[in-house]
Amino acid sequence: MNPEPPNHKERRYIMQTIKFNYDALKTRIREVYGTEEDFAKAMEWTPAKLTGKLSNKTEWELPEVIRAVDLLKIPKDQIESCIA
Repeated sequence: MNPEPPNHKERRYIMQTIKFNYDALKTRIREVYGTEEDFAKAMEWTPAKLTGKLSNKTEWELPEVIRAVDLLKIPKDQIESCIA
């Protein structure tokens, strides 16, 4: 039997407790796009939205992760190292 997914309150607590380190992702963004602003444009986001994601203020949704991986040409075996 599969465990129940966390409810909204539990999910918020988890996201406030667990902080991801996006240093490797920021480096990759600079390598591929030059600036975070240019990457935000490619993601069709405002720079403020990207800043929120990279500073653990807002969480990434799976489709956003998939798009970022594609745009940044991150090999599948390196995805985890970009957010660990």
